[in-house]
Formats: sequence, structure tokens, C-alpha cells
Amino acid sequence: MAKSKIQMINYELKITNYEMNMKKILYGLCLLIAAVFTACEDENLPKASLDMYEASSFEAIPGDEEVTLRWEAMANANPTGYYLSWTASNSTIPGGEMNSEGNITSVTVKELVNGETYTFSIQPVYGDKGRGGVMEIKAKPVSSRPAPVNLAAIPGDKTVRLVWTKPANEAFTGYELNVSPGDNKMSINKDDEEYEVTGLTNDVAYTFTLTAIYPNGHSTEAIVAATPSEAPINYLWSSVQLKSDGFSGYVKTSNPVFSPDGKTMYIPTSSPNGHLFAIDVVTGIIKWVFEISELTYGGGALVGPDGTIYQGSDNAIYAVNPNGTQKWKLATSGAGALMRVRAFPAMYDGTLYCLSNSILYAINAESGTERWTKPLPNGAGIGSALLVGRDGIIYAGTDKGLFAFTPDGDTQWSNTGALLNVTESGSMAIDGNTIYAALKGTAGIAAVNISDGTLKWSAGAAGDAYFPIVDKNGVVYFVEKNASGNVYAINPDGTQKWIKNIGGSLNYGGLALDENGIIYGGTQSKVGDNYKIYAINTVTGEFVFNNDSEQQLMAAFTIGPDKRLYFGTIGTVQTDGGSIQAYEINAGLETASWSIRGGDLQGTNRQK
Repeated sequence: MAKSKIQMINYELKITNYEMNMKKILYGLCLLIAAVFTACEDENLPKASLDMYEASSFEAIPGDEEVTLRWEAMANANPTGYYLSWTASNSTIPGGEMNSEGNITSVTVKELVNGETYTFSIQPVYGDKGRGGVMEIKAKPVSSRPAPVNLAAIPGDKTVRLVWTKPANEAFTGYELNVSPGDNKMSINKDDEEYEVTGLTNDVAYTFTLTAIYPNGHSTEAIVAATPSEAPINYLWSSVQLKSDGFSGYVKTSNPVFSPDGKTMYIPTSSPNGHLFAIDVVTGIIKWVFEISELTYGGGALVGPDGTIYQGSDNAIYAVNPNGTQKWKLATSGAGALMRVRAFPAMYDGTLYCLSNSILYAINAESGTERWTKPLPNGAGIGSALLVGRDGIIYAGTDKGLFAFTPDGDTQWSNTGALLNVTESGSMAIDGNTIYAALKGTAGIAAVNISDGTLKWSAGAAGDAYFPIVDKNGVVYFVEKNASGNVYAINPDGTQKWIKNIGGSLNYGGLALDENGIIYGGTQSKVGDNYKIYAINTVTGEFVFNNDSEQQLMAAFTIGPDKRLYFGTIGTVQTDGGSIQAYEINAGLETASWSIRGGDLQGTNRQK
């Protein structure tokens, strides 16, 4: 039944009132929910509202006494500025705060303390609405002006010698040294890593403060104290592990050699790489390491009169400046084993001679250019030993004989007798008109006339022979590889003077002779429970001492200009690298004869 017009109007009014009432209820509920939500928001984030974003990509870049902060604004955020603050982890160091404009996204906080950890926070500012969310980050400013390291002081009579290692940053321009008492300031050249302070008063304690100078200021201080005295130098070490800046290795065959002034010692490692180490003699500080990635099983080192160090390897010959930088490099010819330079080099009158397994090289020592080369004669496949006579004649020992060449490379004589299979890396010695060559197998030692290459005599051994040396009476001494190990003393006429059994293999264990007639060496194998370092009286052939060593010895010995005995080792564990060790013997090297591998403390293999 149809409704009347009045009924329809009343019905529509009721619907309208109902809708209005419902809208009021819903609106009230919305207000209530918003109030509750706002209350929660205010409780947890009193300084930030929902529509005010925090910063984005906040990062800190440490600098020298400063930290640079960088950030970005979040998408759709329009801050009017930023509020930044910072605190140090050390409460005694003040923090700070600052404000920046909204279009700024990077600031540098200065006057911070190097090495201190700071916490930095950032909040965007949205005008009168307040600040957005907080972001934090930590950073530690670091100096771009590193100090010299390893500063050590060696006191002398009214002097103190300072040695150090240069800073890692090459931007420094020099050093400043302060000496107290006396308030003396001294400027030192950038390239120096040692300095002798003179004119001091004995028995007064001095403090030495060394800083590196940079364009933007001085480094932190390196400080050491020392008291000059008339007393002898007190050495600061007896063993130095050959491990520095990721470089390490152990020593085979090579003995330490010295700079012309005797203050720096050089030793190449053998394997796994042939790195060349430079060590301060008094302090034991490793001054530098020259990287050689290939083996240097023998092949050097040799120090020239200008201090340049020459080193052969399995595929190249290197010249290294006294500061450890490369002077030149000459790649050797051939392939594989033919490239190897395992004979110790020789030097005469500005020419460096090197013997690979295929070629004899005559090299301009200054430039590294080849003056001439000569293939090894008689089909030789191993270049074993090399030396130069007083007249400049070059003598080369190989697995196929002994050969003499003029300074121009012409053959003067050859002896290809089957006996003359010269021991690889075994070296030779020269005394008067005789060459002594160490031989393989049981052939022992051969005495060869330097004038025509004829064999004078030979004396057998029980295994490969190594490193002959000669005393001032012409007696020749050598060692052998045999498991029980003998040291031999042979008179100038080839007759036996004495044999001393050491009890362990003397593989590569070259001897050194002191001015008192004592020879020194070490064992490659254990004698009982230990390796041995021994000294023998050359008159009687009896032990002066026979001391235990924890480390394996497989190289020649050296007596330094400071009357100490030096030798390299394999080490306790080969992966840790070997070491250089020193013994106090209070005796100098015998200088009237060929008393050491290489003939002298520079290893020149040259007859004087």
C-alpha cells in the first residue's frame, strides 16, 4: 500500500538524523583514538612528531684532529636545518654542538683529539614543530702526521747515536730533534734514519725528542733516553727474527755482509722468498726489507764501495740502494733452472760479475747494463762459484770444470777434469797463486794454480764440501755435508793437518776465522738433542766451545767489524722464518787471508 507524502517526508527526516548521529559518533571515536595515539607518541618521542623525519645516510669520515660528517634528508622531508652534537668517550674531553642550515648536508667538526672515540648525533629541525628523530655514529680522528718509529739510542764516549724508522707518510719534509738538558734543537734531513749527537757530557742522562715535520705541523713525539759513557757499547740484541711488514724467510748458504761503515748488516732469506733484510748492527732494528719474490738460494749479497747492495735470484740480478729502494734490475737469460744465479757474485773495478746456470755476466755496477756475457763453457749446466783475482782475472767454477777469463771476457785457461765438479753455492777461496775449490761427492777440496789452471793437489771428504777459507799460514779449512760432519784442516802442500768430527751434518755451514786463530761454524742436523754452534782452535783442532742452539744452522758465519759472531738460521718453525743471531767473541776477523765466505765483510769475492 502506497505511503502518503507526509509519511515519506517523516521517514527521510529520521534517516537523515540517524546518519548525522552516526557521523558524530564516528568523529568522536576518531578524536579519541587520535588523542590516545598522540599521548603514546609524546611519551616515547618528546621532540619528534610523526610527520618529521630523521636524517638519512649518516656517515663520519675521520681526519687529523677532525671528523667530517655527511648525511642526506629523507625523501619528502623538508627540514629547515640540522642540530648536531658530539661527546667523547673520555669524560675529561669536552664535547660540543652546532646548528646548520637545511640545505647543508656536510660539516667538519674540528679541534678534536686524535685517537679519541667520539659519538656524533644529528637531528633535522622542522621550524617551530621541533626536531626529527635522532641518528648516532662513532668515529675516531687519526693523525695524518705519523711520527718516526723504532727510535733507539746507542750511547758512546761523549756521543749518542740515534737510529729510527721513517714515518709511513712520505709527506713529511724533515725532522726536528730536541736534546735535553741543554735545550738544543737540530734539524735533520728527510732521508736520514740515524743521527749522531756529539759534544755531550759523559754520565749525564739525556732525553732525545724526535718529531717529523709536515706542511700542516709536527708529528707526535718519539722520545728516548740515553747516558753517554766511556764504557763499551751495550748491544741491544742477540737474536732478531727475520720478519717485518709481512716479509719473512729463513737463511740458507748466505752469510751476513756489512755496509762500508759497519753500521748496517744485510742478509737475504732463501725461501719461500728471497727478501733482502737490512738490520741496524747495534740495535737489531730491521731498517727495511727489499722484496724479492723468487728464491735466492745463494746468489749474494755483495756490498759495493758506495754502499749499493747486489743480490742474485732465480731469475734476476738486483742492485739496491742503501735506503732500500731499487737501483736497477737485470733479468737473467734462459728458461727455468738456466736463469738461476746461485753462485755468490764478485766485484772488481766497477764491474759486477754474476754466474747463472747458463751465462757469465759482466755488468756495469752503476747502471746495470751488460758489458759482456759468455755462455758457460764445456756444456756446464750449473754455475757454482765465482771470484776475481788481484789482477782482474775472473775465475768461474761449474759442474764441468774451472775456467779463467780476462776482464774482456776472453778465455785464459780451462781445466775440465772430471774431478772439478765444483759444489753448487759452495764458493771458492783464493790465496796467493792458488784457488781452492770445494767439490761435490767425496772429492773434497782441490788446489788449482791460478796461472795455468793445473791441479796442484786434492784432498777427499765424506760428502759435498763447502766454503773453503785460508789462514795466514796458508792452511785451508772446509766442511762437509756428510751426516756425521767433519771439519778439515789441510796444509798448503795438500797433507792433512787435522780432522775434527762435529757429529752432525755441516751442510752449507761455512766457517769464519778470527784473529786469534779460532774458526766458528754450526750444524744443519742435531747432535744429540740440539743443533750446535762450535769453535775450534786451528792449532790443535780441538773445541774451544761446542754450544747448543735451538735453531737449525745451514749457512756461512761472519765475524763483524764489532768483534761479534753473526749467522743466519732456519728457525725453530720454518713457517715463522729464520733469524739473525749474534755471539760475543771479542775477537776480530783475520784480515791477512781469505778468512770468510766472500773474502771480506762486504762479500766481494775479490782477492786483496
